[in-house]
Amino acid sequence: MTTTYTTTGSVGGSCDHAHRTLSGAIRCLERHQDGCASQGGYSDRRIVRSDGQVMTDCGDEGWLDQTEIEAERDDEAARLDALREQRAQDEEAWRRGEAYRRAQEGGAR
Repeated sequence: MTTTYTTTGSVGGSCDHAHRTLSGAIRCLERHQDGCASQGGYSDRRIVRSDGQVMTDCGDEGWLDQTEIEAERDDEAARLDALREQRAQDEEAWRRGEAYRRAQEGGAR
């Protein structure tokens, strides 16, 4: 089955198109947003993939579905956990080094 995209909103309704590309759906959404803005309003439409996944504009990362967003969050959490663990190990190594240095200084007197 070919993936398609549509734009839909609870107030603005649907565009009723089956866009073959995400970029086509983005252009459709932008046209609707521009039309609403020209009348002093805003569009509540969003892009929905044919499998029901809502697409979210994530800036530099592009348009992602919820599954991809959650995977990005999980990856970021894993990176932070690894950094915290490394920091704890570094602090422990520093403490051991300081204790050794103090013992050496005390024994030299």
